Amino acid sequence: MVGLSLVERHCLLLLSVMLVSLTTADVKVDVIVEPVFLPSQLNNSMEFTVACTAREEIYRRYRYDTSRILSRLRILIETSVYNTWQPMAQLSNMEPSRVFVDPSFPNVKAVGSISPSMLSKSSGLSVTWTGPTVDAIRRFRCDAITFDSRYRELGHYHYDDTRTKTENLNSYSLTQLSSGDKITFMEKLNNISTKMDKEKVAASHKKATSDERVQVDHILMRLKQRIEEAKRTQAEKLERMGQILNDLITHYLENNTRQLDTVRNTLDSAVEGSFLMLWPNGTYALPMPSSGCPSTSGQYWKEGSLRHHTESIQRNEDEVSPGHHLQQPVLNRIEDKFFVYQRFCVKTEGNTFGPAWPRGSYCINAVSSCPDGFGTGYLTWDEEDFRPSAIHSGNLPSGEFEDTKTMLKYCCRQDGRPEESVDMPRFQPFYLYRYGGKCQQVVGMNVTEEYIHFDTENSNNGDKALYNHPDVELNDLVLHLCYYVQA
Repeated sequence: MVGLSLVERHCLLLLSVMLVSLTTADVKVDVIVEPVFLPSQLNNSMEFTVACTAREEIYRRYRYDTSRILSRLRILIETSVYNTWQPMAQLSNMEPSRVFVDPSFPNVKAVGSISPSMLSKSSGLSVTWTGPTVDAIRRFRCDAITFDSRYRELGHYHYDDTRTKTENLNSYSLTQLSSGDKITFMEKLNNISTKMDKEKVAASHKKATSDERVQVDHILMRLKQRIEEAKRTQAEKLERMGQILNDLITHYLENNTRQLDTVRNTLDSAVEGSFLMLWPNGTYALPMPSSGCPSTSGQYWKEGSLRHHTESIQRNEDEVSPGHHLQQPVLNRIEDKFFVYQRFCVKTEGNTFGPAWPRGSYCINAVSSCPDGFGTGYLTWDEEDFRPSAIHSGNLPSGEFEDTKTMLKYCCRQDGRPEESVDMPRFQPFYLYRYGGKCQQVVGMNVTEEYIHFDTENSNNGDKALYNHPDVELNDLVLHLCYYVQA
């Protein structure tokens, strides 16, 4: 991908996502543009509509296939770069009746809904705008992503395109309308004028009285004047229309950079905004909630746990926030020894499709290197020195695990305000680490702050926090977490 622009790289990224599993065997997707034919008179009150529908066909390729679930439905418009597409509006099964419209289309109205059952009822999405614009002469795409009802497989991508750029305008672009119609009209007027001149010559050769010839000349002169006036008036109107259209096209071309920036931002939003509601690409780990690890289709999670041996010679002050949602047990005592458990959901497969992590203020556990946009940091627990009994098992984040010391590696970022909500998968509850004193807000999720208090070694305590690490207090280490559940 060396030498490609950011837009081209993002387009290739989205295309690679789409090509993961292309199928048209059991889901029908259609896109229709209205009007199909242009009326004889263009006017600013004309409405243009693009309608997108998706429905599961009754036919089954295999006997035991399950019904499909529609995850996302979109309408896209072809950009000025051939065969690259910009989303106009989309629906998600997370909010099946709420349509999201790209802000670069402020005059577009959109409606639609996703049906719970693709067999019993079609899902649909449509956009409408008023007045003939440059958008009216472009191609449109309707695309959909579906999963089987048990989420046992990768998402399937389905789409349908309008066949030509101008099928909804009688194969005329707006510039053709302004130039072609003007030429045709002027030719007709010139033909009429020429015919009248010939009739005048013929009439002059007729035998008639001088009064009749004067009358004929007067009539012919008036007709010619009316024709010339009509030619001039219509020419001015057509010139004005052509100028308006040329200004529109010139404005579009002059603002091409802004349009490309809009496309770039849209693609960034498509990737960073998690249109597919999948966890971000790469390898990393998160604290495990009581509901367990994510079960997102096409992404793979493994589990691991740490048992910290905390202060057991003197009075122990291990604590976890009341009403916490961590996987139990968190605190435990075996005979005269005290323990605190940390359990993790570890995404071990880095080559799965998904968005980038959104900008914001939060931390995650590192698995190997940190994803783009994060800084690296470390926390160290100084555990009980006497008869140490720390245990680590399963798949764990990057770190060092010794009998009397545990070190974990973290990835933290602070390139966005925590009050500005970001998009994250909303299928199941999850944890992030607090960073910068406040929990990051997430769209469609309620967040609560929680903590774990580790009563670490009292003698020559060696708790450490280096570089970019979650919010923490040392010498009896207190780790701050953020728990998210769908609102």
